[in-house]
Amino acid sequence: ISTLAFWAVTLAFMSQAISITGITFHIISIGEEMGIAEANIVWIFVPIAAVSTAVGFGIGIACDYVRIQYLFMFMMVFQAIGIASIANLNIAGLIVPAVIGLGVSGGCFGTLSTVVLPRFFGRKHLGAISGVQMMAIVIASALGPSLLATSKSVTGSYSTGLYACCLFAPVVVALMIIVKAPQKTEV
Repeated sequence: ISTLAFWAVTLAFMSQAISITGITFHIISIGEEMGIAEANIVWIFVPIAAVSTAVGFGIGIACDYVRIQYLFMFMMVFQAIGIASIANLNIAGLIVPAVIGLGVSGGCFGTLSTVVLPRFFGRKHLGAISGVQMMAIVIASALGPSLLATSKSVTGSYSTGLYACCLFAPVVVALMIIVKAPQKTEV
């Protein structure tokens, strides 16, 4: 856990957790702000889940052939697209990039969260490493709804908080460019 690689991947997962939890908790209010009826906005999760499932399968295959850092970059780009689209759902046509962005990033999250730690660090101490990572993800999940609620109360809009969540993407992409996969000491 003292490596940049650990914190780069953990930050990617934390950014997904903070963003998606915040969006999920406030989706009805976000829809209301964007002029979308409650019955319509909650349906966004159905196609997101479908995209996420298909992408998770594809990312599982890609993990055998593509450097994991590139897959994280892919995840972060689509996460930013999805979140920025959610922040602008009042613009016609942005529901599609919202669904694709959040679906792709969600599919990446599920698969990469099971692959990256043993691939980067081996199986020795995997429980302790995974425990620290999970703690960070849970803390981020707890902060997501508060971040968006604060954004709404301070600025009058969820968009500011959503844009703030988009800032994780360039940070993680930059980290993934410079980070090298650690050498496993035991497989």
